[in-house]
Amino acid sequence: MNLHISIPHTDWHLKIFILTFCFFPITTMSQDKKPSLLDIEFNVIADVVNIHQGSQDVHNGKTLFLGLEQLGVSINPFREVGNRTLLHFNILNAHGAMPSENYIGDLQIASNIEAGNYIGLFEAYLEQTYNNHSIRIGQLDLNGAFLYTDPALYFSNSSFGIMPSVSCNVGCSIYPISALGFIYRYSHKSITLQIGLYDGDPGSVEDNNFNLQPSLSEKQGLLSITEAQYNFVGKLNGSVKLGSFFHSANFLPFEDSENIYRSNYGGYILYEQSLGLTKLKSSKYNFFIKGGFAPSDRNFISSFAGVGIVVNSLLNIFDEDQLGIAFAQAYISKALRNMQPVYDNSETSIELFYGFTFLKHFSIQPSIQYIVNPGALKTNSDALISLFRFQASL
Repeated sequence: MNLHISIPHTDWHLKIFILTFCFFPITTMSQDKKPSLLDIEFNVIADVVNIHQGSQDVHNGKTLFLGLEQLGVSINPFREVGNRTLLHFNILNAHGAMPSENYIGDLQIASNIEAGNYIGLFEAYLEQTYNNHSIRIGQLDLNGAFLYTDPALYFSNSSFGIMPSVSCNVGCSIYPISALGFIYRYSHKSITLQIGLYDGDPGSVEDNNFNLQPSLSEKQGLLSITEAQYNFVGKLNGSVKLGSFFHSANFLPFEDSENIYRSNYGGYILYEQSLGLTKLKSSKYNFFIKGGFAPSDRNFISSFAGVGIVVNSLLNIFDEDQLGIAFAQAYISKALRNMQPVYDNSETSIELFYGFTFLKHFSIQPSIQYIVNPGALKTNSDALISLFRFQASL
């Protein structure tokens, strides 16, 4: 008997979502955690954003929908020997509303999947690993290798992934547009050192169709980033990362327009630690701190600070669950504020969430965000939003 599924008069993004669940038993029957010759992953995220109090009163009560589908393919031809070769591709399809750009007006982006309507090749790279050394070359996501802490990745606000003291100041190879790049990594015991080099301007969703039209020129410059990590293991596991970035393009100063800076730079620190057990024996607190800086004379965001805590296995009734709260503050350049008094000192985002996983492949995560001074503009009121996130990973 032939099986035919018809979905008439339905938006094609919804068709993808429905077909994912129709064929879910078929696609997951033979999943294997060990590296295989061919690994395929499919991830679906759907966000529902409710604006309870917007930076502009006209948007109060607005409900917005946005989504993201990602298909990852990894080929591991020499997985049985010490030298590992990996070929990886990641294709994304983002769609739906843009809450931060069109309604909230915040700098730090309330939903980290916001990208408008865009389909593209997000990553395509070759990675070669030999003992403690690895080299990755191709089209790379910078935030997939640098500038992150594991506990912060549970949060929906973008600033808990990539720091705005980097992403708001220089061209970055990050979601949804990545750029050509190179990463070298060395690991030995508790220490990891890595260096990355990227095209200085990945372009935009308007001028880089399907992320297949990279534009390389001397004017765009190069972005280099260096990061050192130390892991400490014991009763309280954790890590600390120190990093810096350098961009070789020209940058205009805010106060003296006759001079041009021939480069830009900044630094950051990331710290995360397990703080032990809660009253429930299987629960752990995971704490993180993030901080970054860049020169005030040529950068929109001169510094950033973030702190948060995540409690895992809180209720012990789901496959996994987490409760988290975090604060992020982006400080506006003093030189820019002197030139344009409309800007306030900073923008602050506070996020509280509870999430749980069920049937191993599905998760639900409602959250609340309160944003002080959206866009760091004195004319904007504080914003209060709720975000309901559903995710399926195959």
